[in-house]
Amino acid sequence: MLAMPGSSPRSAHQSRTASKVNVARRIFIVSTPDRGPNIQPATAGLAYHTQRDRQLAWLVRFLQAWKAAPAERQQRALTDPWAFRDMAYSVPIGSAYSQRNALLHLAFPDTFESIVSRRHKAAILAAFADQIPERSGDEDRDLLTLRRELERCAGGAISFYRSELERQWRPTAESEVRGWLVRGANVHGRNLVPDWLAGGYCSVVGERRGRR
Repeated sequence: MLAMPGSSPRSAHQSRTASKVNVARRIFIVSTPDRGPNIQPATAGLAYHTQRDRQLAWLVRFLQAWKAAPAERQQRALTDPWAFRDMAYSVPIGSAYSQRNALLHLAFPDTFESIVSRRHKAAILAAFADQIPERSGDEDRDLLTLRRELERCAGGAISFYRSELERQWRPTAESEVRGWLVRGANVHGRNLVPDWLAGGYCSVVGERRGRR
């Protein structure tokens, strides 16, 4: 049950997302047939991908804790999302918060959001605070209450990452500009930055191949 969401150009991202969801569904259709179809894709940031060893290490610790738990606790965790979360939270986290959030959603997609970022969860709750009937102080429970309230108002399923909702908790989402970091101060011993600024262009070094 390992979620490895990616961040890449849109077409490649969509392809990889579909593949990950299909794998997750096959896993959960075998073990919990009522959950698989509700799994949603998620996108993680740079820290997730550069710390994959820590994400995997946490999963190993979780599996060790699961195997060591009494059968009654395992059974309760398989049927009660909050008992499952208690077990996940009992495992030392290190810095694998994204992996823990991903696992919670994979196990109980109707209860836990497909949000792996703690920062995003906090921002959503802050932006929609006035639409949560009763705050419990529990982030996941409040997100679940918020989702149900927004779906009731919308008359159907909602996503916090669709533009109409995303703009409310992440106003810069649409205007966010991304680009490549190109270093030109020392390209084969030469500083190209003055030439770039003077000429209004940027360049990258390419490998020269001979003709065949």
